[in-house]
Amino acid sequence: MRWNQPAPEHLDGYRVRVEDAWGGVLSSIETHRACALVTADPSVFYRIEPLDALGRAGAGVLRPGVPAKQLDASPLPLMELLVDEQDLRVMEQALRDQPRFPAELIAGGISRFGTLNFRGVTSLEAPKKSYKFRIEEGPDVDGSGIVALAANFIDKSLFGEIVGRELMVAAGHAPYRAGAARLFLNGAYAGVFTTIEEPDEDYLERIGLDPTGRSYKVNEGLRPREAIESYLRDFENTNEDDWLRRDIIGLVQELDQVPDADFETWFRTNFEVEQVLDWYAAQVYIVNVDFCTQNFLMTRDRLGGKWRILAWDADLLFRFARHRPTTAHRSLPTSTATTTC
Repeated sequence: MRWNQPAPEHLDGYRVRVEDAWGGVLSSIETHRACALVTADPSVFYRIEPLDALGRAGAGVLRPGVPAKQLDASPLPLMELLVDEQDLRVMEQALRDQPRFPAELIAGGISRFGTLNFRGVTSLEAPKKSYKFRIEEGPDVDGSGIVALAANFIDKSLFGEIVGRELMVAAGHAPYRAGAARLFLNGAYAGVFTTIEEPDEDYLERIGLDPTGRSYKVNEGLRPREAIESYLRDFENTNEDDWLRRDIIGLVQELDQVPDADFETWFRTNFEVEQVLDWYAAQVYIVNVDFCTQNFLMTRDRLGGKWRILAWDADLLFRFARHRPTTAHRSLPTSTATTTC
């Protein structure tokens, strides 16, 4: 069971009680997370109370019990992650460091062993975490040695990214693969997650691009950085490591300095124009509000050809028109802020 509740001052955790129809306490647990594993029974009630650091309870809420979900009847594939509970606590306490710990992944009835960490940036603070599992022993999953499981917590439909991916395919853009799966974490049902294909050599080869060319996952947009460390952090290699980042640094610096009158010529010289326009049009159509600053790939072949832009992990889709788009270096015309599709 999960819940959302504005955090009162001095909130330290929650107490969850399972009660019978007369208020008798059948079981009680305390947790620091906004979720708890409780008995599924429509004849009971769940009482959720906030606790301060001294264990004093605030005003609680009472919810009716629910029947158990028939998980076996779901057509979605089932995965299970097993990780030491103490390691999981450390992962929660060091969110931004994203430490990796030994874990086991069971998919299709077959165990894989490797390391697990939380994934994402802003999604790290969500109650429902996203995970990345790197396989060290055992067969690949769907042809990849990395399994990325996105919680997509703010998408209450749980299929926005999958629908957006299908629309990108229809628009002629070659996106990553995305699907839905049920996940158990240490024996407890964690919910439905989106499986996301890694933007590695296998992905580039699958969509017909050079798997040994340059490929970067961009964070924080195409803007100049002050230090090489920032380029290393914000332009992540997805196929082979390039510590110098000469090509992407040169591109970003030229973009910052090219006069507006020369921009179209510069753009046509450096980018596959039709491909970039297909990518851009697809992102506008699916109302992807952060596509200009992150969650996209910059790729080109090993001979140093023109750059392509590919969507990846597009999860903030179908947003309201009142959400201004993010625009990286060059501002978009004001009228695009209220365009609806």
